[in-house]
Amino acid sequence: MLEVDPVKRRISLGLKQTMRNPWEVFVEKHPPGSVVEGEVKNKTEFGLFLGLDGDVDGMVHLSDLDWKRPGEQVIDDFKKGDKVRAQVLDVDIEKERISLGVNSSKRSVCGGRRRQEGRRGDVRDHRGEGVRP
Repeated sequence: MLEVDPVKRRISLGLKQTMRNPWEVFVEKHPPGSVVEGEVKNKTEFGLFLGLDGDVDGMVHLSDLDWKRPGEQVIDDFKKGDKVRAQVLDVDIEKERISLGVNSSKRSVCGGRRRQEGRRGDVRDHRGEGVRP
């Protein structure tokens, strides 16, 4: 029950409030690192939006589309309705955002390893291991 107005004799009810947050449900089924399949819903200048389980959308940024070619070229390979396999990179429940990577589910050009997380300014050796913070 959302609101009771005794003067107008009205009760406001909300169905959405009885259901779980779809982003929480998604992250339970598909934690970061897992691979999902989605349908291309939209192409924008900064990436692809994929329709995923639970009526939520995830975004693949241009930089996460391919290891070898620029995202601006790669995005032309996709069209609405295409099925795409992507790796879940991050789920932000508060902002209701799901970050996906198509190139993360493929072998990297760096010795077959997946891209490792790091901060700007980190120095890494050729194996991707940290040398100094």
